[in-house]
Amino acid sequence: MSEYNDYKKAYLRERRARDEVESLLEEKTRALYLANQTLERQLEQLKNQQAVLINNERMATLGTLSAGVAHELNNPLAYVAGNLESLNYYISPILQLLETVKLLEQNELRGDQLEARLIDIYLRQRVDEITNDLPDLVYDTLHGCERIKTIVNDLMNFSRSNNDSFSRASLKPIVEDTLRLLHGQLKGYELTVAVEDVPTIYCKEGALKQAIINLLVNAKYAVDMSHKSHKSIEVLLAPGNAQDIILSVSDNGVGIDADVLPRLFDPFFTTKPVGEGTGMGLAVTQAIVKEHKGKIDVHSQEGVGSQFTISFPLEQ
Repeated sequence: MSEYNDYKKAYLRERRARDEVESLLEEKTRALYLANQTLERQLEQLKNQQAVLINNERMATLGTLSAGVAHELNNPLAYVAGNLESLNYYISPILQLLETVKLLEQNELRGDQLEARLIDIYLRQRVDEITNDLPDLVYDTLHGCERIKTIVNDLMNFSRSNNDSFSRASLKPIVEDTLRLLHGQLKGYELTVAVEDVPTIYCKEGALKQAIINLLVNAKYAVDMSHKSHKSIEVLLAPGNAQDIILSVSDNGVGIDADVLPRLFDPFFTTKPVGEGTGMGLAVTQAIVKEHKGKIDVHSQEGVGSQFTISFPLEQ
């Protein structure tokens, strides 16, 4: 009987211990589940906040681009307008010739009348000049309109890409489109572009354009601040090793102070004067690169220049 009681007591102790462990495990599991739910909500909030920051930076960039884009539009608009003025002057003799053809078709002009009318048009309206100029005027006008269309489309594609999703794309046209957007801003600089064909990757095209614009705008600012007569910016896109693609933007600007480098990608940190920078450009660029599973490095020497290098993995 004593052995039975001892066994029963041991069994009950073991059962209580097991119940306590199960209760503790259930409590910890519930707490872990709730903590995980909280983390998921916070992660979603962070993603939404990052998207808002990137979109705000994109809108700020559009403001930066506006002056250059306006200049880019003004050039083709100027010769389109000039060509249209010339074409407007040529309308009168062309209409007179068409009216002559119409009268001839209706048998309202005799041979001598037709000859006199054509000679009059030829002598008074400089038909030779019209014949020589007209093809070039039309071609140049169409070319100008096509240039305007390209500029507007590039700007619209950039401004609408705040909600773009990941898709497989080549980085070469993304880089080329971005350089075309900044064409007006980078006039007067020695721009070296070495863009190779590279394998496609899964990416957000609009976000990558934003990152590249940020680096180029920073390079332009650094070069301007150096006051050097020779202003150089270089863009390189090439295969890296077997696992990645390299994109770099270099300049011969003022360089970056060694004490500043550790804070370079901090949000709202800027070395620019008040009103000239949001301090979010490089922070947003780094966030975009991380979103693409890549990494960004910077090498700089004061008075010599800087190089920002992004590596994108081929398998993401």
